[in-house]
Amino acid sequence: MTDAIDGEDEDSAARAFEALRAEVSVLRRAVEALPGAIEEVRAPDYGPTLGAIAQALSGLEEGLAAIEAHPAVKLTPESYARAIERAGVGIMREASRALRDETDAVERERRQLAAIVGQAATQQRQNRQRIGFGIGGLAIGLILFACLAAFVPGGSYLAALAMGTTDRWQAGGQLMQAADPAGSRGLATASRLVNANTEALQVCAETARKTGQGQKCTITVSVPER
Repeated sequence: MTDAIDGEDEDSAARAFEALRAEVSVLRRAVEALPGAIEEVRAPDYGPTLGAIAQALSGLEEGLAAIEAHPAVKLTPESYARAIERAGVGIMREASRALRDETDAVERERRQLAAIVGQAATQQRQNRQRIGFGIGGLAIGLILFACLAAFVPGGSYLAALAMGTTDRWQAGGQLMQAADPAGSRGLATASRLVNANTEALQVCAETARKTGQGQKCTITVSVPER
């Protein structure tokens, strides 16, 4: 129905332009014929003026033809409505595509962020597991070290190594100093006295063994260090 109306409107416009163009053509021919008629009655020379009018009418005719050929003249109100509707659909389609692109971009960013958060959580969980394994391994190692030092032959060397030295005597002294500082100092003093009077103590010990009686021994005590 709409196409039929559009066709009728286009035919009406074409007929109107055709009639207007025919009328202009008739006027142009009439103007062109006027010089001859005026010449016959010997009127004043209007030839140049009429020529200019004829030329103007010819230009007007050409302008009307150009206007008639323009696509916009052939559009009816319904055609304009459809054109506007098509433009609106195109705009909505473009806006929908832009919105869809933005939505896809946001979804990609969300997925990337979720992957980063998940990776960080996994890394944190692995770090906690490694720390737990390390602490457990250290505790097991300390227990095994203590067992080896107590029951395995040569375990005293392990005990000395635990004190940071390979000298078991020095390691023992450090242990006694840590356990009983006063007792450790007395033991060190007695050790110095014995070392300084080894020969005298050996003579007294031999005499006591032979006589079967206790002996008084004279020893030398060095000046204490200050």
